[in-house]
Amino acid sequence: MTDRPERRPRSSKKGPYDGFKSNLQHRAVSRALAAWREESGLSLKEASDAAKWSSAKTSMMQNAAVVISEYDVATLAIIYGVADERRASVFHGAQRARNPQAFDRLPGAPPCVGWDYGQLAAEASTLRIVAIDALPHVVRTPDYASALRGYQADTASMRLHHNYGDESRRHIEHNLHQEASLTLHIIASHALLRRKVGSTPVTTDQLMTIIQLTSLPNVLFQVVPDSAGELATVANSFSIMGFREDRFDDVVYVENHHGATWLEAEDTREPYVQTFTNLSNGALPDTDSTELAAEALQALISDSTDMLHEE
Repeated sequence: MTDRPERRPRSSKKGPYDGFKSNLQHRAVSRALAAWREESGLSLKEASDAAKWSSAKTSMMQNAAVVISEYDVATLAIIYGVADERRASVFHGAQRARNPQAFDRLPGAPPCVGWDYGQLAAEASTLRIVAIDALPHVVRTPDYASALRGYQADTASMRLHHNYGDESRRHIEHNLHQEASLTLHIIASHALLRRKVGSTPVTTDQLMTIIQLTSLPNVLFQVVPDSAGELATVANSFSIMGFREDRFDDVVYVENHHGATWLEAEDTREPYVQTFTNLSNGALPDTDSTELAAEALQALISDSTDMLHEE
């Protein structure tokens, strides 16, 4: 039986955010408002006094805990001195957050402030990831990530959704080493461990990073054997992100060569949750999976040594 990191229970305490649900678009607007205030140098009280509302309202907007209207966005943009071209996408984001599906059906719907994988992963308390064609963002070394980018089409959609910068990497590395902050469960194909990305040193370093991470109590790494039938039903890598706050529902991120899809509704998330469970049940235990990673590392080193001797 594999010892799996338990999903951290959400708090049962009543608080000021009870009953409110924040979707991804609303969270992007909230994130933008927080960034604006930081850039302005104004304190929470100074900004709230200028807006003529309470500090609690400003704080809750920055924490995606209350509805944010277009009026709120316009007011704060003026106070923070945000240029028109920057405020427009956040203004429209506040409109879209109320009903994303209806907004997207509007003819010529204007662009809205967006979000990316790194931002959401840094805010998550649980990450359940199925890796098919490449190891996931959250465990990639900078050199491995750079080598992968050399193989991928550089489209605007991919840059938007797949963005995973140094700040996100540092934040998640910190969370992984704080057991109470993040639990990580990765399921990878056996073939993925044997695939060389970039040079031998790049892949060697990446495999060593994976092996080191498996020693953390809040990290579970499982390998699905090539013979497992369940893997044949999975077309793309995906992540299931969970959040400690009750107002944030789980979301699913499905990655593909053209960009990514974010799934928020429970009925669209459920097939991926079930697929993850099935794969985990059919995967090797964590200790055996770590041994396979070590074997792949040793095979890579041996092949490299043999090539040097032949030369």
